[in-house]
Amino acid sequence: MPGVAPKADAADVRQLVPIDPWYRSGGGRLAPALEISAVGRRRTASPLGARVITYAILFASAIFVAYVEGFLNPFWVWNVLPLGLAVGLLARARRRDSPTGPALAFGVGAVGATLFVHAAWLFDWGGTATGSSTSGLIFLFLPLYALVIGAAFYGLFRLVLAAVTALRS
Repeated sequence: MPGVAPKADAADVRQLVPIDPWYRSGGGRLAPALEISAVGRRRTASPLGARVITYAILFASAIFVAYVEGFLNPFWVWNVLPLGLAVGLLARARRRDSPTGPALAFGVGAVGATLFVHAAWLFDWGGTATGSSTSGLIFLFLPLYALVIGAAFYGLFRLVLAAVTALRS
């Protein structure tokens, strides 16, 4: 019958269904994208909304950093570097069909540190912004601190992932 695909087994479906999250299925609605689960290498259906929310949070975080430092101050780009690396790690994990959990853990650590320091500066918690003449130097070293914290979260998640995988097999 024209227009009807032959029945396929699970291995054939994995080859035919694209990994692209913006894949449009027949009928004009967005289909769930296939991705690797955070724990293990099992393919699971993941709604497009989870990806959109993740990238929206990272984008909103970058806008917040630019707002706190001033949009016209080019130094905010240096402080957004850990957020960009988090986006890159997530994209790389999705492209390689590897677990996205470690990349998300890196993002939580790096973005969390960056947002915490910027919020402390904005709201002047404990005199963060006004307590010292050199308090602005935190923004010089913040991306390095955020990368170290993100890497620690990444490594910790990888250890947990390896332990869970070893216990399953």
